[in-house]
Amino acid sequence: MNANFLLILFTFFGEYSFAQSKIDNSKIESLCFELHNTYRDTLHKRNVSNNCKKASDYQVDYLFKNNLTTHDNPNKGYEEPDDRYGKFNTDSIKIKNTESIKGWRKFAKTDCSGEILTMGSGFVYKKDSLLEKNIAKQIITNFVNSPRHKVLMTLNNYNTVNEIGYFSVRTRILEETEDTVEVYFICVAIFGSEMYRNPEWIVK
Repeated sequence: MNANFLLILFTFFGEYSFAQSKIDNSKIESLCFELHNTYRDTLHKRNVSNNCKKASDYQVDYLFKNNLTTHDNPNKGYEEPDDRYGKFNTDSIKIKNTESIKGWRKFAKTDCSGEILTMGSGFVYKKDSLLEKNIAKQIITNFVNSPRHKVLMTLNNYNTVNEIGYFSVRTRILEETEDTVEVYFICVAIFGSEMYRNPEWIVK
C-alpha cells in the first residue's frame, strides 16, 4: 500500500511539478513599441512617453479587471481616450499673437492622436526565450490586420515636431504544459503629438 501510494505521488509530481511560468509584460510593451515603429515612416518614428504609458495603463487595468474590450471608462474625468490622455499629459505652452489669436493663450503642449486596443485568447506559445517577443508580434499583427487600428498606429502628422506614445499589456496564463503556455492578452496603446511646429509662435 505504501509503495503504491509513493508511486502515485511520483507520477503526480513528475507530470505537474514544472514551475509556473511568468510572463514579462513590460518586455512585451517595449517590444510592441519597437515593432510598431517598423511600420512607420523612417523619419517619423514615435518617441516613448511615460505619460502616455500612464494613460494606457489606466485603461488596460480597467479592461483586464473587468474582462472588457472598450475605449469607454466609467470613472469621471477618464471616460474617453482624450480625457485620459489629458489627465496625464498636462504640460502646456503659451502661443503668441497670430491672426486668429489675440495676445497669447495657454495650449496643451501635445494633442491626443488616438487610442488603439486589442485582445487575444487561446494563443499557444513555446516556453522559451522568444515567448514575450512572439506575444508582441501577435499583438502588432492584430493591429495591422485591423485597418482603423493600423491607420492610428502608423499615422504621421508631418506638421508636428514630436510624436509620442506607448503600449500597455496585461497577460493571463490560461493553461500550461511543460513546454507551452496558452495565453490571454489585452493591449492598449495611446498616441499623441506636439501640435505647434513654428517656434516663433511660442512664448519663451
